[in-house]
Amino acid sequence: MLEILRKEVFPGKELLEEQQIGYYTVDILVKELSLVVEVDGISHHATGAGNSQGDELISRKTLTKRRYLESLGYKFKIVNVVKLM
Repeated sequence: MLEILRKEVFPGKELLEEQQIGYYTVDILVKELSLVVEVDGISHHATGAGNSQGDELISRKTLTKRRYLESLGYKFKIVNVVKLM
């Protein structure tokens, strides 16, 4: 997954794994773009969470994390590995 992101999605950009930002550890940080990429599976999605990204409902925990990081100026993108398989 990380190699695909490095080569095809963010060529020439530095991708930092497991970075601490405030209260949270993020899966991937593209510092130059102020972009956080969360690589999520089924455990991060929950019915009834009340908010969605695309067609997927996201868990309250992920939503809280997203709101916090966005308040710091980061863009937040979830990549659902379940859909990629």
